[in-house]
Amino acid sequence: MEQKTNKTAQAFQQLEVGLAELLESGDWQRIPHHAIPVP
Repeated sequence: MEQKTNKTAQAFQQLEVGLAELLESGDWQRIPHHAIPVP
């Protein structure tokens, strides 16, 4: 169970890093707005 939680946390971390890089590069403006998940 703990291993699965770790994998999930890692996946979210990678997502956050990817999103941060997208925002910094400005590429996010080319993504359709509906493709961006809203918390």
